[in-house]
Amino acid sequence: MLVSTLLVLFGCLSAPIHSRHSHSHGIRSSNDAIYRKLQARIVPVVSPSTTRVRVARAVQPVANKRHGKREANISLRISAALNEFLQIVDNEASKIRSFAQSASPEDIASQAQEPLQNVLKAAQQALANVKNCEYAPAPSGAYQTPPSSPCPLLLAIIRSLKNILSSLQAVMTASQAHKNLGDIITQITGIVAQIISEVDSKLPGAIKDLAEMGRDVLDSIRFDGFGFGGIMNAVRPL
Repeated sequence: MLVSTLLVLFGCLSAPIHSRHSHSHGIRSSNDAIYRKLQARIVPVVSPSTTRVRVARAVQPVANKRHGKREANISLRISAALNEFLQIVDNEASKIRSFAQSASPEDIASQAQEPLQNVLKAAQQALANVKNCEYAPAPSGAYQTPPSSPCPLLLAIIRSLKNILSSLQAVMTASQAHKNLGDIITQITGIVAQIISEVDSKLPGAIKDLAEMGRDVLDSIRFDGFGFGGIMNAVRPL
């Protein structure tokens, strides 16, 4: 009788414990299932330098996006600086061509000094603008992708300088004119060569495009002297 009573009492006490254990086990099982579901939905991130995948869609790295916009803005700033320089070169080339057609060689040599000095100053300013293009105010308008190439502007500048030299060719045989005007032209072409090198450092691949696009223009200045060889070397390194 006593044994039966003890067995009944033990059964009553163990039932709640077993119930609590079963309930706790059920909660853990439920939590494990939820965790597994959440884990299955976690998106893997490969590495900062590779493409990130989110919701089955490839997302370009932020660094590349910034680099693309930065390159486009740099290209626009360089193009703006070169365009300003080109306008001055074209204007001064027109002046030189105008009086070179009617003036005497002595007058041409005298009158050409000021236009060439203006081109020299503009070249120096263009070089400074290209060097500091990262810090220049952002150009107006939206940036373009892919960025616009400054190569056509560089080619136009080289062609316009070639036209200036052609206009002055008649007076360059005189020793004094050859020295005075030749020195200024050599300074200008030297700065243009520096501009080309700066563009190449800031927009890798741009000068390769320039060499391909401007084959005829570059061939035309090959033997001109007055620093045009420096431009050739900047575009087509030996």
